[in-house]
Amino acid sequence: MGDPETLRRRLRAAGVSFPDGLAEVILLAAGPLIGALDELAALDLRDAEPFCPACRLPADVDR
Repeated sequence: MGDPETLRRRLRAAGVSFPDGLAEVILLAAGPLIGALDELAALDLRDAEPFCPACRLPADVDR
């Protein structure tokens, strides 16, 4: 993410109140992280299950 106006809109939609000049500082400090989180949020994980070794390992032994 590199557009301050997009960040401002998203933060306001989330109910965050901040000074106008702060969007540029946030982008400088955390822009790549925010962009990476967007990519992670776009992943379709509907069929994914949490990995629980205590549950999965005994089931794998029985196979």
